[in-house]
Amino acid sequence: MNILEASIQLRELSDGYSTQRVSFDEYRLKRKSLMDEIDQTLNQQSCETTPLETKKIDESAGESDAIPVTINPGFDADKKNDDTGIRD
Repeated sequence: MNILEASIQLRELSDGYSTQRVSFDEYRLKRKSLMDEIDQTLNQQSCETTPLETKKIDESAGESDAIPVTINPGFDADKKNDDTGIRD
């Protein structure tokens, strides 16, 4: 596989997921497989999945497709932020 073929396959996979033709779990598994193949072919590196990683993938198979969001714990929406540069 050359870099052009890999790019096309990744683009098709991403498009399939974004148009909901591919489930989140299927997308993750195919993406990992493709990235491992790219590493092996182009970088001559093997990326083996450890048993712990396999368990995490299996456990998350039934989870929601929601994307986790990191919230700034120090942010207070009711407090005026003086760092905005906006002055009264």
